[in-house]
Amino acid sequence: MSAIEGPFLRKYGVATNIYIPIHKAADDDFAVGATWTPAAGDVTISKDGGAAANVATLPVAIAMGNGAVWNFALSATEMQAAK
Repeated sequence: MSAIEGPFLRKYGVATNIYIPIHKAADDDFAVGATWTPAAGDVTISKDGGAAANVATLPVAIAMGNGAVWNFALSATEMQAAK
């Protein structure tokens, strides 16, 4: 198991939310809702190494003090993969 897989392990076929702080490009600050407005094609998912497809629900920023964490809501269908 790689370091990136560990924190994101979830149950197979069960919808979930993954919360991730995202750094701004070329900056030490965290991205907030005004920094990035995700559009179709910005966030994709590959199930078991298959072709990448757009996620059903784009991530949203949740304000946390001067920064934010991003909520990636993945559907039960998107969670039907071993990796």
